[in-house]
Amino acid sequence: MMKCGDYRNLTPEQLKQRQYMMDRWMPMHQMMMDQMMQHQHWMMQPQPTPPNRRCQPRSAETIRK
Repeated sequence: MMKCGDYRNLTPEQLKQRQYMMDRWMPMHQMMMDQMMQHQHWMMQPQPTPPNRRCQPRSAETIRK
């Protein structure tokens, strides 16, 4: 039984396939990790407090229009 990380018993074709998959998977994985870190950084930013919006009473002129 092959242990994780033990590549000595792989055939040259299997090594080639493994390298091909790693070459394709690693950039995608790195991009996903970068996006997660950016999102986490964005989520930790303090959110601006919304301005206090009170309902202003309408004047009689605006109600008639």
